[in-house]
Amino acid sequence: MFKKPRINVFIALILLCLLSGCVFPEITTSSSKDNVGVYSLSQSLIPYNIDATINLSTKRADDEGDRVAFVEDEVLITVGGNYCIEGSMDNGQLRVFAPDEPITLILNGATINCAELAPIYVEAASSVEIYVADSTVNTITFSDISEYEKELEATQESSTDKFAEFQRSAIMAQCKLTICGSGILNVNGYLNNGIQSTSTIEFKDVNLRLMATYNGIKSSSSITVDSGTYDIVTVGDSIQAGENFIIKSGTFAITTGEGSALTEKKVKAFPGLNSNPQSPPDDASFGGTDGSGRPPSDVDLPESSNSANFLVNPPTTDFDNPVDPADTPVSGAYASKASDNGTPSQKAIKAKKNVVLIDGSFDLDTADDAIHCDGSIRIHGGTINISCGDDAMHADDNMTITNGKINISDCYEGFEASIINIKGGDISITSVDDGINVSSKKIEPKMDITGGKLYINAGGDGIDSNKDITITGGEVYVDGPSSAFNSAIDVGIEDGGIFLVNGGDVTAIGASDMLIVPDGASAQQSISFVFDEVMGKGSVIIITDSNGNDVASFKLIKDADSIIYSSSKLKTAETYTITYGDKQGNITTDSVNATNYVPPTAPVR
Repeated sequence: MFKKPRINVFIALILLCLLSGCVFPEITTSSSKDNVGVYSLSQSLIPYNIDATINLSTKRADDEGDRVAFVEDEVLITVGGNYCIEGSMDNGQLRVFAPDEPITLILNGATINCAELAPIYVEAASSVEIYVADSTVNTITFSDISEYEKELEATQESSTDKFAEFQRSAIMAQCKLTICGSGILNVNGYLNNGIQSTSTIEFKDVNLRLMATYNGIKSSSSITVDSGTYDIVTVGDSIQAGENFIIKSGTFAITTGEGSALTEKKVKAFPGLNSNPQSPPDDASFGGTDGSGRPPSDVDLPESSNSANFLVNPPTTDFDNPVDPADTPVSGAYASKASDNGTPSQKAIKAKKNVVLIDGSFDLDTADDAIHCDGSIRIHGGTINISCGDDAMHADDNMTITNGKINISDCYEGFEASIINIKGGDISITSVDDGINVSSKKIEPKMDITGGKLYINAGGDGIDSNKDITITGGEVYVDGPSSAFNSAIDVGIEDGGIFLVNGGDVTAIGASDMLIVPDGASAQQSISFVFDEVMGKGSVIIITDSNGNDVASFKLIKDADSIIYSSSKLKTAETYTITYGDKQGNITTDSVNATNYVPPTAPVR
């Protein structure tokens, strides 16, 4: 899965440094055939006072007997302190039993393999820090990769309670766990989990490459990531926090199951014009007057993340107090541990109370939800790419997006929560069903958009709220459904819900059968126009004022017969001409929600 550094490249770097007169860190090469390419750093360059060095290859340690004991294939540490771990151990365990004492394990070119027990097991300590020495490669492997392959093939029959006992992770700690240092840490949890703690887990400046058959990183409490690079592949959840999951920065590449491409999504089979969402064309723009009609190119995500300027008073510990989780039915093939078919949860990021992303770069390809929280999700910045088999982001309570760039290229539904607030950011969602779904059985659903750029290409409803939708700012563009049983924007009118447009630029294109137009209590002028016939993909719609000036133009990427448009450019008591192909229609803004739409006598909802 991961490539080891090539020795010839490393030698070339040494020669280059010698020729240039620079100082290169002193390293030694392990002679173990199982540890080729794994280097140990000179202890003089390690920023710790080392109490004892443990050589796994020779099963020797200084201070042996006082601090360290070798019992058959087990290395036992019994006293708190800083331990430098070097060499290789096959089918053995590094175990810590030092009650109420802090432990630091310095991985300095270490390889540990164990078939049936956790290769690193901290049974008792006040806390443990694992420091990965600079320029070193360290590998911790639990069981054999064949276990991972068997479980991946048998996912549909997997039991999520298969491994309930301890010592079922490659790195297992029954105390607070901190992993830091800029060396490379390979963790292979082939029999169950990768890294697990019964307390909190903190990551700082880590280069982690992890593969696990069930959970990649699991904490019974909270997980915090300060920085680092994380390449994670799992059959089950990649990151699972019993309380909060907070990312301040970092680069993440995460795959669960076999990714979204091989996951069979649910199909909402309604008759209609065309129920399959399509990717937007390359020449699309955001509804300007250039005739191309779709979001601007800057909505697309950049190749690299540079979103530090997006942070607007990012939180530290001021989490929302979540209400009781909504009793939302399971919606995906792998939606939770309690799913009807018994299959495991396969989410990239999952937490019980809060998920907070302050900054970072994320590439998430999941068989299940990409980001899931039983409480609240808050996005304050970063670059997020998502392709998933169910919801891209699901929160039982609140979801707030303040800034950042989010590109959801494939999902069943994009955002789902009881309350959603979009205050900023560049967001693009392509979904099989609803782009955004706001629903709850315990609190009153609500959707507020006050800023940012939001583009949705939905096979179901573009934005669906079971109660209200209010837009007061930002740019919203919905390429809604062609299905007769969905609409570009939908509110819970049966529960007294209303659709208010008080500001911003809003465009919603789709089928008219279930059309919801902006409410008359809106503060900003809107036009809702239903065509006499279905406009085919590629058609261009142009809105001009009474003086013949172009106000906006839109290019359809799929069949549609209605458009909702609202902008500060629209004026009251003005007549606008809607041109589509060789046909024209007129509409006069004699009310704030001007429309030619006549709803059915008895709408079926």
